[in-house]
Amino acid sequence: VCASPLVIGDLVLVCPTGSNGPSLVAYDCATGNRVWGGGRHGASYSSPVVADLGSVAQILLFNSVGLSAHDIESGDQLWHFDWTNSAQTNVAQPVVHAGNKDQVLVTTGYQKGCALIRVQRTDSKGWSVRELWSNNQLKTKFCTAVMHGDHVFGLDDGILPCLDVQSGGAT
Repeated sequence: VCASPLVIGDLVLVCPTGSNGPSLVAYDCATGNRVWGGGRHGASYSSPVVADLGSVAQILLFNSVGLSAHDIESGDQLWHFDWTNSAQTNVAQPVVHAGNKDQVLVTTGYQKGCALIRVQRTDSKGWSVRELWSNNQLKTKFCTAVMHGDHVFGLDDGILPCLDVQSGGAT
């Protein structure tokens, strides 16, 4: 595996490599028994992270083809946002609550760039994921971007750009 494990309560989550999924697996911390597996997208280098979106705690995983959200209890995929590059390598962690509590910023290298998405509940089981803006002014390969107020900073091929998170424009 190439990502760091994530411990949530009695579960340890890992991102197995290989084809045909699952892309995220939970094991019982005490016994090592597999509790659930979810998703079918290939692994990348980003580690799973817990996020609260739409008043639902969920696990975000930036895999080889984009950002997926998984239910903590079952591992079922809640929603997915396609965002990848020619190498299908996503390393940086997503920036949760970027500019708003229902927004997530994804950034990746290899000439792809960044996107700000809005994630909202549509009903008791449905989700809406909408791209608010995207550009190639912030292409993080290995470093995760950081927020300061309404500004996002990150390393883009050795340059430190600053973007306005609301518009995506350089400042």
